[in-house]
Amino acid sequence: MTEILKKLKWPTLEQRRKQSRLTTMFKIQNETIAIPIPDYINRQSMKITRQYHPAKFRVVKTNSNVYKYSFYPRTIQDWNDLPSNILNITSTESFKTAISDHIMK
Repeated sequence: MTEILKKLKWPTLEQRRKQSRLTTMFKIQNETIAIPIPDYINRQSMKITRQYHPAKFRVVKTNSNVYKYSFYPRTIQDWNDLPSNILNITSTESFKTAISDHIMK
């Protein structure tokens, strides 16, 4: 099945789910959907490094796999791995296109 997906240049189920999670996080961050960021989710510290971007979050510590693979801990890890040029995008459609291109690399 993966050979067919590669031949057709279609994303895998895992890639589609990742794109959906990141798009939802983008909408939460930009307040285009009515889901507030929980109080226990914090921004990264203001220490300026090469990977620093104000849109990134602190990684949530987890004690169980059930929580580890839930929306926020899993998505924050993927979100923080995005390059700055994608995190700076302001429109949802542009973000979806950029994420799709980034994931399909």
